[in-house]
Amino acid sequence: MSFRSSLFLAFRYLRPRINLTTVSTFLAILGPVIGVAVLVVVASVMNGFHARIQESFFGFTSHIVISNYNPQKPIPNLDRVMKVLAEQGYPGVSAAIQTPSLIQMRGQLIYHQFLGIDPQTDRQVTQFFRHCRFDYGGRSYNFQERYLNLQDGEIICGLNFLIEHGLRIGDRIVVHPLARLQKMIKYEKDGSISLSQEEGTYIPIELRIVGTFHFGMAQLDSMVSLISRDQAAELAGLEWGDATLIKVMTRDPFAYDKEIRRLYGINALDGLSIRSWRDQNETLFQALQTEKAVMLILLVLIVVVSAFCVCATLITIVSQKLHEIGILKAIGADPFSIMNVFLVQGGIIGGLGIVLGTLTGLGLLMIRNDFLNFCRRHFNEGLLPESLYFFKNLPAKVEITDLVLINASTFTLCLLAGILPA
Repeated sequence: MSFRSSLFLAFRYLRPRINLTTVSTFLAILGPVIGVAVLVVVASVMNGFHARIQESFFGFTSHIVISNYNPQKPIPNLDRVMKVLAEQGYPGVSAAIQTPSLIQMRGQLIYHQFLGIDPQTDRQVTQFFRHCRFDYGGRSYNFQERYLNLQDGEIICGLNFLIEHGLRIGDRIVVHPLARLQKMIKYEKDGSISLSQEEGTYIPIELRIVGTFHFGMAQLDSMVSLISRDQAAELAGLEWGDATLIKVMTRDPFAYDKEIRRLYGINALDGLSIRSWRDQNETLFQALQTEKAVMLILLVLIVVVSAFCVCATLITIVSQKLHEIGILKAIGADPFSIMNVFLVQGGIIGGLGIVLGTLTGLGLLMIRNDFLNFCRRHFNEGLLPESLYFFKNLPAKVEITDLVLINASTFTLCLLAGILPA
């Protein structure tokens, strides 16, 4: 019996009379459809999370950050280091100061990170400029001009920070420098703590909110604010012109290992910490990779279960077709040809499951945010909170390699499911 005959019988057995076998055949096809659809949705959403977080970090931080091993200490010989880095031909190099302080607001103190920048050079290494908005006193400002002229006494806050604390552009906030507070504390030899008489008192710093930025990532938009580098030096208790970190923009952000090895070979950078954007967020990216791997393993088990459903369906069909199989053998069909009939059946079920499952998964991705908003409105407003999952909406990115891997593994499992009944 030819393969063409086996193919004809395989299709014929998949469309029997309306009976229990019809239902089992439908369920056998539905299993791979659901498995593939869920795998496509979950893999794409995880890829979207990874891509959006990576994109946000690329806009927020530079490709490489050079700092002292004690991040609160200034970089020694800053001018020499900046000159050496400029000679390396990098697209952008910018010095900055990152310092924590306390914001006094409505009778409470809020811990906050302040990033002191030089806007003229910082726009070469980050994307803050693209995410900033300025509008004060009913007057509109030119984005570039206002950003490049950030003055002492002014601050640009994240949009989430303004919303959380009921602030608006034009409001003023009071900042207590942690560096000054730490100097006021004196640790005695007996372990007790007292106020240092040398430091005396200090006057908090008042800053006016002149703009806001929005990266779309909750943590970045609520935990960091921009001020001028000179203002940050005052907060950190550093000398004018000091910097606690240097941000470097490379031509290829994914070649960070090569660039870090090259920078460690420069004598002027001896004793300094050199970290890539990946190193700064290693725990987060590892957690995302682990979560994606675990989710895919769990969901692959769904496809395995659906493969067993295919196997059970084919066994049912075989048991019902014993009479026909006997006739085929009587007219000279060899066992291998008969086996091909049920192997092809498994392949057909797998193929239909792949096509319908992939289309279903892609369709669900198109309406994912509409469905999420519907669930939030009618069931749980706190579903997938932005503070925990970083983004308000579900990002998604379809990777062709993932689709090929999902479809190939599903088809293989369905094909293998036809071996036992065959």
